[in-house]
Amino acid sequence: MKRKLFLLTTIILSLSLFLTACGQGNVSEDTAKENAISALNKAFDASITDANIILMQHEEIYFENDQIKQNDPETWVEYYRVSIDDEQGGSQFYSEVDAKTGNVTYVYRNTNQIIPTAEQEKQAEAIGTFEEYSANHFRQEQKDAALVAVKWVQDKMESEGDVDHAVTKDIYTDQEMFPTLVFESIIVMKSGTAYDVNVVWPAMQVCQARIFQLVS
Repeated sequence: MKRKLFLLTTIILSLSLFLTACGQGNVSEDTAKENAISALNKAFDASITDANIILMQHEEIYFENDQIKQNDPETWVEYYRVSIDDEQGGSQFYSEVDAKTGNVTYVYRNTNQIIPTAEQEKQAEAIGTFEEYSANHFRQEQKDAALVAVKWVQDKMESEGDVDHAVTKDIYTDQEMFPTLVFESIIVMKSGTAYDVNVVWPAMQVCQARIFQLVS
């Protein structure tokens, strides 16, 4: 399937509206930044101490029956965009924080932060050309990536949490990023939190996750 790795992020940013003032009842920028930095450091073993922050809006999405859905008609919600950028303005780490609750709803690290081993690079080279690529050839790797996602959630996000269930979703790549592949998995915890996790192959490391608090 030909799809950009960060399509979801691109859509969100392209639809976002810059807000000139903090909405009524929002958590403070300091609180949002602190929550985002803490989550990014925990999620990716980073050592971030400061970040850029902007209050924005995007279309509200929610999680239901192992699917990410959007309201129709669309509704908009405020969030804090917290990012750590390089000198060219590219985000190396990025997080979204719900402006009303202060909950972290998204964590991301640039794939240039993920370095495969020499053996993993050989694995990638051995899969052939983009024209020959078929997602059907990577079903075992997809299952392995789901296990990586489960372990990441339990190690980084909910160390005391139990998994309710996990579901493999899509496999992403395109001509630009190939032979790197991205495996999407849904991890639902008994705590009532669901994680939409992307694992990069062949390095088999998490690059981003969207976090949903489920309503019982």
